[in-house]
Amino acid sequence: QEVRVAEERTDGAQSDSDSEGERERDALLREVERLKEEARVAIAAATARAATTGAPESAPNAPAPAVENEVELLREMAEQGADAMAQLGERYLYGKGVEKNETTAVEWFRKSADLGDAKGMVGLGECYYYGKGVNKDAATAVDWFRKAADLGDAKGMVSLGKCCRDGEGIEKNEVAAIEWFRNAVTQRDARGMFWLGLCYLRGVGVEVNEATAFEWFHEAADLGNDDAFRLLGEHYIVGHCVAKNEAAAVEWFCKAADLGDAFSMFRLGECYRDGKGVAKNEATALEWFRKAADLGDTCAKSALDDGLGADGWIRKLIKY
Repeated sequence: QEVRVAEERTDGAQSDSDSEGERERDALLREVERLKEEARVAIAAATARAATTGAPESAPNAPAPAVENEVELLREMAEQGADAMAQLGERYLYGKGVEKNETTAVEWFRKSADLGDAKGMVGLGECYYYGKGVNKDAATAVDWFRKAADLGDAKGMVSLGKCCRDGEGIEKNEVAAIEWFRNAVTQRDARGMFWLGLCYLRGVGVEVNEATAFEWFHEAADLGNDDAFRLLGEHYIVGHCVAKNEAAAVEWFCKAADLGDAFSMFRLGECYRDGKGVAKNEATALEWFRKAADLGDTCAKSALDDGLGADGWIRKLIKY
C-alpha cells in the first residue's frame, strides 16, 4: 500500500513545473526504491519463517517470491524511471526472476540509456561488446562506455579503460587506460583498483611496480572484488611476487569460490587433492572439482577425466 501511495504521489508531481517536478519525481522514486527493499526483506523473512515451521518448499527451479515481486515492481517503475529500466535490463540479461532474454535486455538498456542513465549506457555497451542480443560491435560499445564515463560512472570508466588498454573498438592507448582506471579509483571502485594493479604488475602504461600492484589488489580485495581474491590466491600458492603461503592462498580461493568463481573452485580442488595449505582430503577435492565443472571450468573437467582414468585417484577413492 505504501508503494502504491508513493507511486500515486509520483504521478501527481508531473503537474508541477518541469524542474521542480523532476526533483520531486526523483525523490519519490527513491522512496519507492526504499519501500521496495523493505517489501523484499519482509517477503524473504516470511519465506524463512514458513520454512522453519514445516511449510512446503517451492519447486526447485521456481523464482523466489521476493524476486518475483521485485521484478513486477520494477516493471511498474520502469514506466517512470530510467534506473529501473536498466535494472530490468540486467534481470533479462542474466535471467534473474524472469526468463532470460538478451534481446529484451537490450531493449530496456536502450530505453534507459536514451533517457541519459549511465547504468543503462554501460549495460547497452556490454551487450554490444560481448554480442548479447545484438551483433558484436566493439566500436559502438566504446561509444556507450564513453558516454557513461563522461557522466562520472565508475563502471563505464573501467570498461572504457579496458578497451583503451587492449585496443578494442578504439585505438590502443595504455596511458589513457591508466587515466580511466585512476578516475574510477577516485570513487573507491574495486574493479578500477584491480585493473590498475594489473597494469602495475605487467607494466601496462606505467613502469612495473609489484609492490604498488599488490597494494591495489589488496584494496580491491578489501572491497570484495572476486578477481582480486583469485589473483592473490594464484600468487600466494606459488610465491610469485609475494612470500609463498599456501594456507593464505586457500583462504583467497575460498573467498572467490564463495562468490561463484569457477576457476577458484578448481584451485581449491587441487589444494585438497594435493594437501596444499589444507589437510589432504580427496573427497572434498572431488566436490570442488565437480562444482567447478558444473560451471563450465575446463580445467576441472580435465581433472575429473584424469581422476577417473584406469589408475586415477577418483576411481580409487570411489572404490575404497
